[in-house]
Amino acid sequence: MALRIGHLGTSTRELADRRSLARVGFGIIALPVACALFTVLPHAQAVGLGALVALGIFVKIGMTALESRIDTKIAEELRPSRGSVAEEHVGEVLDEIGDEHLIVHDIHCPHGRIDHLIFSKSYGVFLVESMAHSGRVEVIHSRIRINGKLPETDFVVQALRNTSWLVDELERIAGVRTRVSSLVVFTNAFVVTSRSIKGVTVTNKKFLLSNIQRLGKPLAPEIWTAREKIAGVLGEAQLATAA
Repeated sequence: MALRIGHLGTSTRELADRRSLARVGFGIIALPVACALFTVLPHAQAVGLGALVALGIFVKIGMTALESRIDTKIAEELRPSRGSVAEEHVGEVLDEIGDEHLIVHDIHCPHGRIDHLIFSKSYGVFLVESMAHSGRVEVIHSRIRINGKLPETDFVVQALRNTSWLVDELERIAGVRTRVSSLVVFTNAFVVTSRSIKGVTVTNKKFLLSNIQRLGKPLAPEIWTAREKIAGVLGEAQLATAA
């Protein structure tokens, strides 16, 4: 039976909610500031034109800074929301692997979070990181570039750190050291060519399954036998039948 553990996009949606609250907080701050400025305005007019101009400049600078901060918060809020959608898209693709597999979503680890962990009896263990960026993705000089620019995070380094931690955790839990294949998957971008950087495969969701099949090797019996124990330690306790 195929099993799925964890809820897709939970962490990213929680992050979006927290950022939404922060954005509302900035809006609340703006209201008393505006009231205070309107209170001071008549006195500035009595003092003279110079004071009025100075007050106008002060208001302009303050409102511009506040608007910029709110815009930043909105952008930060949208980023994890798009990330949760990307995770859901990858989750739908992973459900097509076959019956003899187990998928753990949203694993917290020392280096952040692992979006998806796959145990497949036929293909082995895979760590998959979902990316929601849009545009053109290509690998130039062993670096991912999105629309010609380096992304804000080095996704390959992130995947390598998470993979190293995961290999150690699997050995600690199951007593067997096993290979973990890592993939960075773009769900909303055109990836020029699926490429490997330092052992991490960069691809899009269309070619996710074919890359798993290409990279896969039968899973060690000890890992397959202990898969639910491993998932219980790394993920959530509740099991759900894969769609």
